[in-house]
Amino acid sequence: MIRCQPETAAHRDPSGVIDQDSLTALDALLWLRTGSEVKQRFGYSLSQISRRCHRCQDTFGVAMERVEGEWRLMGDTRLLALQRQVHQWARWQGRQPLRLEATYWSGPLLCTPAPEPWLLGLANSVGVDRNLQLLRERIVVAFVAGLPDIPDPDDTELTTVALSSMPVFFVARADHPLVGQANLTLEQIAGYPSLALPEGCYPLVQPAGPGPLERSGADAALPPRTLGGASRGRAHHRLRHPPEPGALRRRSGAPSPGAALPLR
Repeated sequence: MIRCQPETAAHRDPSGVIDQDSLTALDALLWLRTGSEVKQRFGYSLSQISRRCHRCQDTFGVAMERVEGEWRLMGDTRLLALQRQVHQWARWQGRQPLRLEATYWSGPLLCTPAPEPWLLGLANSVGVDRNLQLLRERIVVAFVAGLPDIPDPDDTELTTVALSSMPVFFVARADHPLVGQANLTLEQIAGYPSLALPEGCYPLVQPAGPGPLERSGADAALPPRTLGGASRGRAHHRLRHPPEPGALRRRSGAPSPGAALPLR
């Protein structure tokens, strides 16, 4: 963990107002994790990112902390949250690109290239908790992912918008007993032998755990203070998300021409 102490009250900007580029630099570093990624998307130099992050920390009396590769803010962020609300409204007015996050599959499948005026993030976070936090804090505007990763029905902060429906199919030999039957259910299929998905069908993820942080070359260029090294498609919109595309395969005997039947 790399931790930066907040400034004292005497060093804070008394106005509590920050320019759009400065807050963008801070939030982009929280979102994209490294200075090189911020530079690539927003065109800021590493020195600009550093100065603007310092300015935000001074203005709002907060400090940046990096834990297991993720940047966090320490201190009272209530004034910052109000400023983010204003700046997000400015993005909706076209003053800067809208920020879009996605999963490892929805990023390349549904969000590449990102439609104008959206700017796509890393699309590589493990789990959804971090992306939902970015939504709640108004660092990003929308998150495209899939069931079951949607907000609770009584969530008062996030809205879920269905973008697509991805049908699931039952694939079997042409002489399978269920071929020809309509409105199949998983309960009907469960009694027959099934073929597991092959190893490597889903991306492998290294288990997260405590360990030493390493600075990339781009990060190392920043001053120490900001350093640390049938599924339904859903969009989570300050917004949220669509589902993992998939197919259920069932077979018995040797491979042969088969039939694909939609599941109810």
